[in-house]
Amino acid sequence: MNHTLPLRLATLAIGGLLAVSSLAAADPDFSGEWTINFEKSNFGPAQKPDSWTRTVKQQGNKLYLKSSQPRDSGTSEATFEIGGPEVKFSGDIQGKGSVKRDGAKLIFTSTIESGHGGTVQRTETWVLSPDGRTLTAEIQITAAMHGGGVKISTVWNRK
Repeated sequence: MNHTLPLRLATLAIGGLLAVSSLAAADPDFSGEWTINFEKSNFGPAQKPDSWTRTVKQQGNKLYLKSSQPRDSGTSEATFEIGGPEVKFSGDIQGKGSVKRDGAKLIFTSTIESGHGGTVQRTETWVLSPDGRTLTAEIQITAAMHGGGVKISTVWNRK
């Protein structure tokens, strides 16, 4: 009778559990084509855009983001290093920003030129759903023109 068989099976089971738990603990990949879900989003006092899409390409600590609101504020894009320095945006929106990781969340901090001689401070926190199909972004906007701050919550669906 082989007395090592139960030990081998237990070792395989523990190894399998460790492999699954390490995959679950991996940083989420936010890559994809995202469309806003207006029904689940809450813009509060802020004006809701006519349309809004995002393209995200994430590879390791590099994250490319293109945000497009064609009839409202236009298009902006930037390539960030997660945890790295500020970068300038290109496109219709002028500004600079950075992104860092907080556990499974991504936190974007940016300063945007308002076009009225002032600036807008923006902090955006991204959380990906467990199935990876929904992105929730909590956005805090601070600008003198808004009398202090505006908080909006956007929900995005992966195409």
